Amino acid sequence: MITASSGEWSHKANVTITGARFGSKPNPAPIVWDDASGTNLRDKWDGGWPDRAKNSDFNIGYRRPIRGVSPPHNRVGRYLAGAHGESTANAGYNVMVWKAYENTGSMYLSYWYQMDPAWTFGGDNNHKLAIHSVGTPPYVPDHFNYEYNVRPTSPSSDVKWHVYTNSPESFLGPNPRLKDNHTWFGAEGTNPVGRWAKHEIIAKWSAGSDGMLVIYDNGKKVLEYQGRTDGAPGTKRVEAIGGFGRPYGKPNNWRYFADLYFDTTLARVMLGNASSLERSTKREVQIATQWADSSITLSVNLGVFNQGETAYLYVVDSDGNVNEEGYPIKVGGSGGGDPGPGPDPTTPKAPVGLRVVGP
Repeated sequence: MITASSGEWSHKANVTITGARFGSKPNPAPIVWDDASGTNLRDKWDGGWPDRAKNSDFNIGYRRPIRGVSPPHNRVGRYLAGAHGESTANAGYNVMVWKAYENTGSMYLSYWYQMDPAWTFGGDNNHKLAIHSVGTPPYVPDHFNYEYNVRPTSPSSDVKWHVYTNSPESFLGPNPRLKDNHTWFGAEGTNPVGRWAKHEIIAKWSAGSDGMLVIYDNGKKVLEYQGRTDGAPGTKRVEAIGGFGRPYGKPNNWRYFADLYFDTTLARVMLGNASSLERSTKREVQIATQWADSSITLSVNLGVFNQGETAYLYVVDSDGNVNEEGYPIKVGGSGGGDPGPGPDPTTPKAPVGLRVVGP
């Protein structure tokens, strides 16, 4: 229950919220919060692909806007981007970043995502969005994938969410609703070709029937699964954002990521645009710096919220419980769109065969 908020809700300002039953979060800050304001992705992540492209322009890295793709909102001036520009394992098969961690039983992951407006389609259009893996690097040895299946075939085609594993003895199942004991289909999501989509993945890792996966796409719940999620041995895990894409070896096949948040707990603070979190179609996670049962201090992340807009504040505890009614706040301050420090990577060439895609 939230009873008060002190401080101005301006981007990156410090705000304290007070109330009761917030629970505990021993490490208040997330494992990763990446708004692309840094200079070296390895300051945040354990790795990223591509990183060995012959044309280094294709390697994943922080960039100011390229190829006519603006960030998802004016609070940031840069994003992470890389391309399936070549046809070898670390130089074009995958576009991703990943983080190794100790599995503590749950996860919250969110990020903005876009495919290039001039994306070249072909083959089966295989398109992975995120990966949960036992080993490092991702995919090795056992893992499961979040992906589109139905896959994008044009800027206006349908896409649907899907999770599947190569190791049904460890991940997912047994569940009578699983297809072939290793695959689970979700609902239609946002086609991200030439437009930004906000992805949120919420997981409780369990070898038993109490595991769960929930995915939101632009605030819409598109997948919900209950059952075994992770029965693999040990606690070493890797979470990746992005993944394999076909066709590769295509210089127009760029991926863009912004505001990447990863944590190994369900506990978090959210802003939504409706008086319940479940009905909110705009959802921005906040960056906690101190956390106690009756008080949380955070750095404001306004994201897509605009000055003067009414937003609603939510505290989610480590069990996933959240206040039913949002606490209203008034958004203030413009945020600026700071491009961040450091030099720009080499700016890639302009897209070939660009198609204008509407919102």
